[in-house]
Amino acid sequence: MPETFAQIRSYAFAPMTAPVPVSSWREALALFRGQGGFVWIDIEDEFDVELETVLVEKLGWHPTVLQNIKQPSSRPKLTPFELYSHLTMHILPPDAMRSRDLRAREIDLVLGEDYLITFHHDKMEGVDQLLDELPQAKTSPKSPDLLVHRILALAGEALAPEVEHVNDVVAALEEEAFNQPGEDLLERIVHARDELFLLQRSLTPQLQVMLDIISGACPFVTSDAYPYFKAQENRLRGLMDDVNVYKEMAQAALELYRSSITHKTNETIRLLTGISIPLMVLTFLTGLYGMNVPLPFSDFHHVFWAMLGISVLVFMGMLWWFRRREWF
Repeated sequence: MPETFAQIRSYAFAPMTAPVPVSSWREALALFRGQGGFVWIDIEDEFDVELETVLVEKLGWHPTVLQNIKQPSSRPKLTPFELYSHLTMHILPPDAMRSRDLRAREIDLVLGEDYLITFHHDKMEGVDQLLDELPQAKTSPKSPDLLVHRILALAGEALAPEVEHVNDVVAALEEEAFNQPGEDLLERIVHARDELFLLQRSLTPQLQVMLDIISGACPFVTSDAYPYFKAQENRLRGLMDDVNVYKEMAQAALELYRSSITHKTNETIRLLTGISIPLMVLTFLTGLYGMNVPLPFSDFHHVFWAMLGISVLVFMGMLWWFRRREWF
């Protein structure tokens, strides 16, 4: 793909024509100024010093925008300005739950009337997928806000398999907790619950940003794009509802695990009690006739065998009684 720097990719979009790759960001920013088209510049890893100067002087970017882009943001946000809007989103990578790569990746999008500039330190699969689709596109989007929607939609769709994966994991944990709790089950339930909290923490601010966009907080989102953002907001809301349901399932699995452990402990105590009580009776009898004092029938020759038989009968009788009462 033509580009001046390995980390900068540029495309030009004109009405009724296919997207055209642009050889450099300088050429891209010189295009379509007030002529009906727009450009998209994607920057990965580092800003070019000259590009920073152009963004501030020619596009009127406030210096704090560049500062916020370079520094990690704690949460997604939408900051509208007079000539552009700055959008920060946190996106989980594909297969985040399976690979245990739970670090959300930040992407900054600056949306103007005739341009979109995206910046990210890490590889963004959604951006790469969209850039790979552009050479096959027959026509250009009408406005840059549709590209913003497409990037956010790809990021949201990447989360859908992760939500389904956590659902399968939680369902399996719940079944295991009911049937045969393993030694590491508690650890796996807690880990699944942490994954759900992470998904919720990732989805909630994104949903809020979508609500801000469709409420008109971003002046550069056109009326044609509002239905797309509304559909994406509904999609995120559906994922949030699923995550909340799975959180309840994880909590239910945890309670089921605790109940299973408690039940197993009670069964063990009941078994030990059923064995120890008859032994206590036998201990009393042997202790009574083991005292060094005259006792009834102690002078009889067969008293030992009589006491042994009585002890066995008492022991078996109590076991039969406990079994009849279903105590073990």
